[in-house]
Amino acid sequence: MKYSNTAINDSAEGRYETMAQYREHYLDRGRDCSELTIPHVIVASGFEATSDLYTPYQSVGSRGVNNLASKLLLLLFPPNQPFFRLAVDGKAKAEAENNPEVKTQIEKVLSKIEREVMGRIETDAMRVPVFEALKHLLIGGNVLLHLPKAGKMKVYPLDQYVIKRDDGGSILEIVVKENISIKALPDEAQEIAYAHMSSEDIKSTDDCDVYTHIYKLPDNGFYVCQELQLPIVRLLMQRMSKKGEIPNLPKGTVKPTIITGVEALGRGNDLEKLREFTAEIAQLAQINPQAVSMLNIGDLIQRMANSHGIDTEGLIKSQEELQAEQQQAQEMQQQQMMEQTAQSVAPQVANNLTKPQ
Repeated sequence: MKYSNTAINDSAEGRYETMAQYREHYLDRGRDCSELTIPHVIVASGFEATSDLYTPYQSVGSRGVNNLASKLLLLLFPPNQPFFRLAVDGKAKAEAENNPEVKTQIEKVLSKIEREVMGRIETDAMRVPVFEALKHLLIGGNVLLHLPKAGKMKVYPLDQYVIKRDDGGSILEIVVKENISIKALPDEAQEIAYAHMSSEDIKSTDDCDVYTHIYKLPDNGFYVCQELQLPIVRLLMQRMSKKGEIPNLPKGTVKPTIITGVEALGRGNDLEKLREFTAEIAQLAQINPQAVSMLNIGDLIQRMANSHGIDTEGLIKSQEELQAEQQQAQEMQQQQMMEQTAQSVAPQVANNLTKPQ
């Protein structure tokens, strides 16, 4: 679908007002649902800070929305464990499959990156805006999320944006309307805002409407996604990599995969398979004890730690440490044998020296 020059050259405000008329049916339905559940989620048209909210004389709707939103939040962003998994992809995957030791080390590094990304999500408290967005989805059926390069994630309710899609559901155009303080704008934008306001408006109000227009031009793309978890992971990894907080992974070598909900086939599933495998090996060892000797215990322990998402730095001994300890034990054993030999030979030598010639 191609845009006409009128659609592109229109002001953001004009485009918003034009597209808003197609949103009214969905917005009216969302407001009706909000009144019966949580009235402040999608407020009525013309609502101000001094306006009164409708009070539903029952709490069934609000309890239902909060309960469902909480369950969805736990499903999408489970606490204390990553909701995604980084997997080796492309040619690097084939190379790793041919070298088990390298594969284990790669899994260790990727597991560490997963923990770093999860730490950023916890630090930025992303669960709070996501929980708010889930309530909007349950009540109004639509919500817009923006993850800026600096600052917290923003939630835009249905009455603050308009959107246009093609027949396949792909996003073509978005216009966002925000009412913010003029003092929060950059200096240049403040001058433009004050230039379009009368002296009476400047005295009576300190807010202004800011419109953001996002649209697609020929041969140019923009990153807008209908998903939630995967875009957050990709954006955080990209920004953390630029800041040097995580290693810069070569393009096409690592692919993030969501492992919650229906797609819960991640490290927790690997751990269950490892447990079943080791249990079968233990049963086989009762028939043939040599079966246990075929296992690489160090690699097995490392894989189990990666499945748990545990940082093994300083916890599991490396091969160099094990070899150094083994060499030290051999040296101590040799020294003890020499001491025992010296103790057993010393009396005989002393007797020989004390015998008369």
